[in-house]
Amino acid sequence: MFAHIALLGLTILPAPAARTLYRPRVELWTNRGDAAVYTRGERVRVFFKLDRDAFVTIFRVDTDGRVRVLFPREPWEDNFARGGREFEVEGRSYNDAFAIDDYPGVGYLFAVASADAFTYDAIESGDHWDYRVI
Repeated sequence: MFAHIALLGLTILPAPAARTLYRPRVELWTNRGDAAVYTRGERVRVFFKLDRDAFVTIFRVDTDGRVRVLFPREPWEDNFARGGREFEVEGRSYNDAFAIDDYPGVGYLFAVASADAFTYDAIESGDHWDYRVI
């Protein structure tokens, strides 16, 4: 059972009327690098780096199509990161970001960076992510 993880870094651009030159770029990788292959039960470490200060959200789409937010762990947590530094995404009870718990296939990690703070109201319930909506 093998799961491939594809890494995608995205940059959110402001609406055309509010467009500025501040476009943060985010780099995302795992402890095994690009096109890593993991087996069920293995734990994955996730890292990111920005070229400038920005707000960051990192998602995982597993091979079953489930979407999970890896960073920030909860919608109320601080997701501002300083540019030029490497960060590691921490899991809930381990140093690793997550464990492979899905069927063989290709999973994805997405990093989204923005100069402006994210509004998570539509995808949170109480103080937690609402995975029924996501």
